[in-house]
Amino acid sequence: MPLYQDLIKEHFERCLDLYMAPRLLKKKVNVADMSKLIPELPSPSDLKPFPLQVSIDYNFHETSVRATDVHPNGLWLASGDEAGNLVIWSIKTSKIVKKYQLENKVVDSIKWCPNEDYSMLVVANEDTVHLITPSLGTSEVNKATKALIEDSKKTYKIEEVAAEQKDKLCTWEFNDQMVTLTMKNVISAVCWHPKGDYFSTLAHNIQATHQVLIHSVSKGTSQRPFSSTKGIIQAIAFHPLKPHFFACTHMSVFQYNLQKQTIVKKYRSGAKWISSISIHPKGDNFVLGTYDKKVLWFDMDMGGEAPYKSMKYHDKAIREVNFSPKWPLFASASDDGSVNIFYGMVYNDLLQNALVVPVKVLPAHEHVKDKSLGSMTCVWHPTQPWVFTSGADGSIKLWV
Repeated sequence: MPLYQDLIKEHFERCLDLYMAPRLLKKKVNVADMSKLIPELPSPSDLKPFPLQVSIDYNFHETSVRATDVHPNGLWLASGDEAGNLVIWSIKTSKIVKKYQLENKVVDSIKWCPNEDYSMLVVANEDTVHLITPSLGTSEVNKATKALIEDSKKTYKIEEVAAEQKDKLCTWEFNDQMVTLTMKNVISAVCWHPKGDYFSTLAHNIQATHQVLIHSVSKGTSQRPFSSTKGIIQAIAFHPLKPHFFACTHMSVFQYNLQKQTIVKKYRSGAKWISSISIHPKGDNFVLGTYDKKVLWFDMDMGGEAPYKSMKYHDKAIREVNFSPKWPLFASASDDGSVNIFYGMVYNDLLQNALVVPVKVLPAHEHVKDKSLGSMTCVWHPTQPWVFTSGADGSIKLWV
């Protein structure tokens, strides 16, 4: 290879450019008090009300309470444990109103129907999902619920005859006070659409197109929302205002438009393993809980893929995060036994960022060493700044 003839000349000119380049004088800032560089957060006492102390203990369960949920009217609390017990409590009196012994052992998820015109709750019990009508509402509500289930039964029988040749996603069985959906896999989570007709189920730890199914109560039908999978989905949620659906894989969050059947956006968490998701009631923000001890706040209006805030206040994995429906509060429950309360104010002015302040650590439950579990759930009261927590020690507490 012959030597390039202008090599030395070009090297010299490059060195000359570097030598003649103007230098920029950078002024060093001397800060006497380094604490002034940290932005000032408001005092927690100015951000009240938020939960501070235990008001009521709900004692019945002897094994880990994996699932709890509060009725939209704020009168009833449902809880499920690892022995197949489903208990409905009166929140004010802490008395047991209804008790069910389910066939399979573990109750992984419970959700009340958000529509107060019906009295229903969905329970994930290993490979079966129960749609229970406990008849706790007024006579009108109970009649409307019964009529809805009857309509569902009729349409399901018509659909079943038409779909005999097809591969069934799940089977519906209509019993008295209960509809049982038998699935192909163990179900780890359920969630309702805000209007209360559709609910979604998430199968545990499989990568398949039928991992997430959406079921219609009024029609008695089940369908697959996704034609392909992007990974094993860990958590799911419906958008409170738009026809959007959130599906979290180990490290990313996909926002789908269910009407157009397209991906709206992908968010990168930067975490190793996402455990739960909660959407803000206004629909512009969401928080993630992760097994690597982080709480991640995402602002959808900012347009970025990365989290707006990353907070690490727990010593062990986070099991659940949850927004309060009415108050600017959210909570995170962790295996270290504590439940952290955060103040999260979202402003109507789009130019102003959300204010996120940690305000209280609740020593909610004992860390059970045998299971390496602590606080399992944190659920907010629909109208009051109260939070219900449950743990691996079998206790359920109301913090006010």
